[in-house]
Amino acid sequence: NQITGILIDPDFAIRICEATGAELMQLNEDELFEFQTLLNELSKSYGNPAHRKFIISLSENLGLE
Repeated sequence: NQITGILIDPDFAIRICEATGAELMQLNEDELFEFQTLLNELSKSYGNPAHRKFIISLSENLGLE
């Protein structure tokens, strides 16, 4: 589950983030809570603190909070 030095096209990355955010914005309150709980659990599998912080803040960064 570690993020490695994978490079992707920045425009593609933005399109994916926008599409993902749009889908996730349709979650109801319970689903959003479950999603955030899953992100918190997933973050524990990353050894790098920056990677953990990225995963934990993903919901906020996608505009879901």
